[in-house]
Amino acid sequence: MVQMTAESEDRAIAGAVDVFRTLAEGTRIRIILALAQHPESSVGQLASRVGRPAPAVSQHLNRLQRSGMVRRRRDGQRMLYHLVDEHAADLANTALHYAAVHLEDRPTHHAQTR
Repeated sequence: MVQMTAESEDRAIAGAVDVFRTLAEGTRIRIILALAQHPESSVGQLASRVGRPAPAVSQHLNRLQRSGMVRRRRDGQRMLYHLVDEHAADLANTALHYAAVHLEDRPTHHAQTR
């Protein structure tokens, strides 16, 4: 880890917490993974790929944009969305891998109820 002052470490930790809050929603992770595979996608394309209604996808895209993970550009009448860099996809894939390896065998009394 990079050496930091206590103040810069506090800022970095607060930023990490914001990143995890942004990723703490399944549709957002699905959107990030879809954008990693299809780098420029419209809301409609993403809605189809993640199996959610377009208005919901649009709201999640707004949150991802505010976090700095996603950007958009105009292409004629439509907006196309893309990941800023590979880091968001790396985080999503790491979380999926962690869940598959470490959470698969946990006792059922630890499982979340829906």
